[in-house]
Amino acid sequence: MINHELEATVRLFISYARVDYFQVSQIVEILRRSGHEPWFDHALLPGQDWQAELLRAIEACEAFVYALSPESLASQWCQWEFQQAVLLGRPIVPVKLQTNIHPPEAISRFQIADFSDGPTPAAVAGLVGGIYQAKVVPASAAPHAPANPNGAPAQVASGTPAPTSHANPQDLVQQFYQARGANQWAVALSLLRQIQGGKKVPRGFRLDVYVQEAEQMVVIEQDYKGILAQADYEDPAYMWDILTDFWAEYATSYDPAGLNVRFNPTLPLLRIISDPTIPPPERAEAGRRLSELGDPRHGVGVKDGLPEIDWVEIPDDGEWIYQDSKHSPLSTYYISRYPITYAQFQTFIDDPAGFTNPDWWQGLAIPDGHHQQSGEQAFKYWNHPRERMSWFDAIAFCRWWSAKLIAKGRYPTPDWTNPLTWPVRLPTEQEWEKAARGTDGRVYPWGDEYISGYANIDEKNTGVGPYYLEQTTAVGLYPQGQSPYGVMDMYGNVWEWCLNEYGEPDKLDILNTNSRVLRGGSWSHYGNLNACAAVRNLASPSSRLSYGGCRVVCVRPPSP
Repeated sequence: MINHELEATVRLFISYARVDYFQVSQIVEILRRSGHEPWFDHALLPGQDWQAELLRAIEACEAFVYALSPESLASQWCQWEFQQAVLLGRPIVPVKLQTNIHPPEAISRFQIADFSDGPTPAAVAGLVGGIYQAKVVPASAAPHAPANPNGAPAQVASGTPAPTSHANPQDLVQQFYQARGANQWAVALSLLRQIQGGKKVPRGFRLDVYVQEAEQMVVIEQDYKGILAQADYEDPAYMWDILTDFWAEYATSYDPAGLNVRFNPTLPLLRIISDPTIPPPERAEAGRRLSELGDPRHGVGVKDGLPEIDWVEIPDDGEWIYQDSKHSPLSTYYISRYPITYAQFQTFIDDPAGFTNPDWWQGLAIPDGHHQQSGEQAFKYWNHPRERMSWFDAIAFCRWWSAKLIAKGRYPTPDWTNPLTWPVRLPTEQEWEKAARGTDGRVYPWGDEYISGYANIDEKNTGVGPYYLEQTTAVGLYPQGQSPYGVMDMYGNVWEWCLNEYGEPDKLDILNTNSRVLRGGSWSHYGNLNACAAVRNLASPSSRLSYGGCRVVCVRPPSP
C-alpha cells in the first residue's frame, strides 16, 4: 500500500538504461499515482538539445532516482547524470531492478529500494518513503565516470560526449563559454563545478565571477519555470503582474518562452495605435489606455530621471524649399521624433532643483510668479503632448535639461543667453520646417494633398473629413502622416514653439517679450487651412495654451 501520509508532491529525475524502459515506465506510473512529478528522458523531443535538457531536469528535481541494472551501471550517461545530481546536492534514491547487480561503493552506501521482484507493496512503500528520507551526498564524494563506458541514454541518438571530471580544464572552459553564450546556464554551472573540483584552474579564468553569475542565472531560470508552469491556468492580468515583479526583482528581461508577447497588455494597444486602417477615435482610445498601463515606446517616456528622446537625424542633403523659396543647406542636426510628452516635462516639475529654481529663468522677461507655478495640463495622459507650456516654460525646460547633460560631462558649458550653444533647445523655424516638409517643399508632411485621418485636427469644420477628436492624442498616433524623415505629429495635435521672433524671424533673442513663432497646427484648429507645414502662427511667450507644446533639437544626441 502507498503511504498516504507522504503525499506531498516531489519533482523527480529518473536515470535509467534503454533496456530497462518497461520496468522503469511501471515505476514512473506508480510515482505519478503517488502524486509525484517524475521526469525521464522518454519525454525528450526530436530537435531538442538533449544534454542541456537533462541538466535542466536534474537541476529542477528534488530527488534523483537511479534505476540500477548492469546496463545502467555500465552506462557513461547514467554515471554522468548521477554525478551531476551529486554535484548539485540532490538526494539520491537508488532502485534495484535485478538481483544480479553489484553497485559501486558510492551508490551502495544508500538504502536501495528493491524492485527485482517487481512492484511489490514493500518495494513501493520503500521507494516512496525513500524519496523523503534520502540524504544529500557531499559534492566531494561524487564518483568519476567509468573508464570503459557503453550504452547511451534512452531515446537519444546523438553521439555527443557528456563532460566528465577527467576532462582537460581548457576543454571544460571552452565548453563553458559555449554554454554561456547559448544561455544554457544549468550546463554552464555544471561545467564550472567540474572546473572548480579539478586540480588546477586555468590561469586568468574568472571562476568565482562566473560561478556567481551562473548560480544567479540558474535561480532565475528556476523561478521563470515556476511562472511558466502557471501560464496556462492563471488570469492574464495576474500573470503580467507576476512577470513584471520577476523582471524587476532580478533586473533582467529574461523571457525565453516569450511570455511578454503572450501577456503584455500593452502589445495589443501598440498594434492598434500603429495601424492606420483603424479609425482615429479607436486609436485615440487605445492611446489613452496605453498611458494608464505605461507606454513602452522609445522616445515617449523617461529614463534615469530625464526625458528619453528618440532622436531623428535630419541630414545635410543640399538645397531645400523654405516657405516658397530655395534655402541654402542646413548642417546635420537631430530632432525629437515626438513632441515633448506630459511625462517628460513632468521630470522638470518634479525635480526639487527644477521648475521653481530661478537659475533656469535668469534674464527671461517673465510675468511675476510665472516660474512659481506651471500651467495645468488640460489632457492628463502621460503619453500625450505636454500642453499649456509657455515659450518661457520651454526655454527654462531646455536650460535645465542641458545643465543636467553638462553636469554628466557630455557637453561644454554654454552661453546661457545663446540657445544655439545649448545641448538641447527649441528648433529654429528653418529646422522645424525642413524636418516637417523635407527638401521638396511639399504642403503636408506626406505630400501636397490633404488626406482625411492623417492628423489630429478638426476636419469637420471645413468638411475635409469626418473626424474631430476634441483633444490631444497620444504622440505618434498617425504613422501615415509622418514627415519624409520619419518625424511624427508635425501636423496637428499641438502647435509647437520655435526659437524665432514672429515679427523678425532672424532674431533669436530670448531676453525680450516679443511674440514667438508656433508651427504645425493643433487638435483644435480646423481643416487644412491652418495646419499645413509652411503656416506660421504667433503667441505671446508667456501664453499657456491647451493647444501649444514643443519638441526639441540638438546638434549631437546625448550619449547613453
